[in-house]
Amino acid sequence: MHMFSREHLAASSGIVGAAGPLAAGFALAAQHLRAGHIAVAFFGEGAMNQGMLMESLNLAVAWGLPVVFVCKDNGWEITTRAGWVTGGGIAKRARSFGMCVEHVRGTDVVAVWKAAERLTAQARKGRPAFLHARCPHHEGHFLGDPMLLVLHKPVQQLTQMMPGLVKSYLCHPGASLVARTRSMSNIVKALAIMGTGHWLTNQDPLCLARCGLDSEFLERTEKEVREEMERARTEALEDWRKERATWQ
Repeated sequence: MHMFSREHLAASSGIVGAAGPLAAGFALAAQHLRAGHIAVAFFGEGAMNQGMLMESLNLAVAWGLPVVFVCKDNGWEITTRAGWVTGGGIAKRARSFGMCVEHVRGTDVVAVWKAAERLTAQARKGRPAFLHARCPHHEGHFLGDPMLLVLHKPVQQLTQMMPGLVKSYLCHPGASLVARTRSMSNIVKALAIMGTGHWLTNQDPLCLARCGLDSEFLERTEKEVREEMERARTEALEDWRKERATWQ
């Protein structure tokens, strides 16, 4: 969302759902100026509740734009379960516009590759496509996410959080006791769901991909990666030294 590479991305925005209209615009340009090219939008399941993204899905189909929408669904909208605030199914929404829709496990590199290949082929024919990728919630939405810190350091974090929670629960005046109890229950439930997902279904796609690769190929590839990383590190340090020399 906040990372940008001129070589790999046409645009980047920190606005939730902005990838939709951006991709629709680039797809429209490709349709008229660069035949055979497509646009790809990446966003989370929370963005599916943004009006501009829904409008983008609509326009993409209405105008037959060469675009693929990729929804990375980890089931969490920051610290809120997606199912608690999202009506219906995400894929059903996309399908209702008449789009080509596929489900895939986001941690399966091969499955994602094959599904993307099929959908990009459809997009090049002027049939907008939608890829729904289910992904585990590896880390929190932001650094220091208290929900995730509770899982890693339960005693330390709960010691810090409990006084505030208890104070809020006993505060008067305020919501009814039933409403407060429900809120506390939702917090506990969210922690339980996150804990289950983090410890039981947290599968690293890199580790899964390694299992299906030939050992010789894997060793050769990892050697090349290490060498490339070392070159990048060396170049970065050299650039930093040159820059530092100019300060002196």
